[in-house]
This record gives sequence, structure tokens and C-alpha cells, in this order.
Amino acid sequence: MSEFVSQPASPAALVEQDFLSKSSDIVTTEREKLYSFYMAGILSISPSISNSVWIHLHSVEKTETLTVEMLKMRVIPGWVQLFGLPRCLRTTTGRDEEMDYLKK
Repeated sequence: MSEFVSQPASPAALVEQDFLSKSSDIVTTEREKLYSFYMAGILSISPSISNSVWIHLHSVEKTETLTVEMLKMRVIPGWVQLFGLPRCLRTTTGRDEEMDYLKK
């Protein structure tokens, strides 16, 4: 069913090269901002080509604590323990106001 919904969108996206280019530029810029923000806080990160950044923490306990603190801020990290990485969190880039909120 979903393949039928996405089929009409595919040619439209190809026509919108300007939109795709701008979107890619925004993701790159915001990802670099996240890198800088996390690295300034002495967090270890994994390089990415997507709109997400993976944070590596020293222990499962620190990962749990950071997850809870982020949730209190209404920021939803992806705890990737189900993928065998219990000391990692995945965060994604957002709009300027969302990124500013995260940095508070």
C-alpha cells in the first residue's frame, strides 16, 4: 500500500531539485552544529551522513541518566540498546528553535 502512495511523490521530488538541495544543506549545517555542541560537552560522537548524530557514553547508567534528562526537556532521544549499543543515544537535527531548546 505505501509503495503506491510514494510513487507519485518520487517524480515530484526529482523536479524539486532546489528543495532537495536546500534540505540537504540544512541537514548538513544542523548536524555540524550538533557535533560542535556535543563535543563542547566532551561527549563522544559518531560521524554521520544523515540527519542524526550518535552519542557514545561511558556507561549504561550515564546513558539512562541522559535519556531521562532529555525526556524531561521534551527531547526524545533514540536509545539504541535494542541494536546492541546500550551506551549510545541517537539524536536528530531539527528546526532552529528546536535546536536552541536542546542547547539550553
